[in-house]
Amino acid sequence: MKSSRYIASLSVFLLQWFFTPSVSAQLKTDGPYQVSTGEYRFKATVDAEILNDRKTEIWARVFWPKNKVDGTIPQQLPMVAFLHGNHGTCGTGVDPRIDDGSEYTDTGECPLDYVVTPNHEGYNYIAEQLASYGYLVISINANRGITAGQGISGDDGLNLARGRLILKHMALWNIWATQGGTPKTLENDVNSFVGKVDFSHVGLFGHSRGGEGVRAAYNLYHDMGSIWPARIPKLKMEAIFEIGAVDGQTSRVLDAQDTVWNQLIPVCDGDVSDFDGIRPFNRMVQTAGQNNSGQKSIYLVYGANHNFFNTEWQENDSFGCQFHNPLWTPKDWSSQKQQDIARHIVVDLFRDNLGSVK
Repeated sequence: MKSSRYIASLSVFLLQWFFTPSVSAQLKTDGPYQVSTGEYRFKATVDAEILNDRKTEIWARVFWPKNKVDGTIPQQLPMVAFLHGNHGTCGTGVDPRIDDGSEYTDTGECPLDYVVTPNHEGYNYIAEQLASYGYLVISINANRGITAGQGISGDDGLNLARGRLILKHMALWNIWATQGGTPKTLENDVNSFVGKVDFSHVGLFGHSRGGEGVRAAYNLYHDMGSIWPARIPKLKMEAIFEIGAVDGQTSRVLDAQDTVWNQLIPVCDGDVSDFDGIRPFNRMVQTAGQNNSGQKSIYLVYGANHNFFNTEWQENDSFGCQFHNPLWTPKDWSSQKQQDIARHIVVDLFRDNLGSVK
């Protein structure tokens, strides 16, 4: 999905359930860089900049490029932030793991024989691919206080809180990229990312409530009187990709008019079955004017359910597909075909719109 292919700024794409062999081979091609990964996770606290009535947590999995075969490394890394949606925060069993608990949300602990659901690990297959092309990817865990949490006035789905959580992570990265102090769980050298993060080329990826959450981050940053431009002064969010996103779970109308935006609609979605993600597209098309600087597009993915774009969401949300074949069988707890679709189009959108890797 390169810029030369964009015939118009407002587009709808239909994806069938199959790929040709040549495209399948393309999906397995990695970029020129080796990839490193690590996590940072800080003690849960009440942070009024996120939510003032409960504890939340700063926790993310990070992917970044390392040396090419010839020893070269990128001088600056465009950044992409990922955010998962609403799901259980405690699970039991293996393949499939059943995430039928949410005790971690409020207490920071799961019952005996349960594990904390790694909701943010479900997009590693996309993040690794992006990092291999020279991008810094942070996949944020919103479990504590937010995921499966009680809504508040004006923010029933806690999607404004999700937006603030994203900006909080980016503000920390601005410190680490300018002053140092990167957690040693990423690199032993706490100054290893100083001067390496290109905040003028940033992308956002959100799934389900995370979709409205990334739109919230975009709007909260650009609000009149926002605290965030001072915290992240060079931030430019150039592209947003959402999968099966919700809309209207806050008191605000959240669009992304002046940036590239794409929504993937799983046609067999058993969760967001009313296809809420089409609504921002319709609003932005209706209000598009001469100053609109970002392409708006939608993929309708036939055969796709809601959950299996996240490899950690191992319960099928869909009752089936009407008039076409699903990308899974009733016994599946994952869908490689859905992952192949996401890997291909998500990576291409960000590579095409976040500037060249320097």
